[in-house]
Amino acid sequence: MFRCPCGCGTVISLSLQRIHKPSWTVEKSKYGRPSLYPSVWQNKGCCSHFWIKDGRVHWCSNSGIEPWVADPKHYADPRIV
Repeated sequence: MFRCPCGCGTVISLSLQRIHKPSWTVEKSKYGRPSLYPSVWQNKGCCSHFWIKDGRVHWCSNSGIEPWVADPKHYADPRIV
């Protein structure tokens, strides 16, 4: 768990267990800093989209846009069940 790097204050909780979908992988660099794969894309609130590589946040150009609006072929609108 960590706070969203955009500053909105949202606590992000990601599963590291491969049996869960989606799941993420954390690797530690030789300097002890984390890298997180794949990217994180919040689907509500700030809609931040970013990577963490070697302890640094790398923002995606579509950050702030709902995933299903930015990439409708790959994301379903979670409001539609």
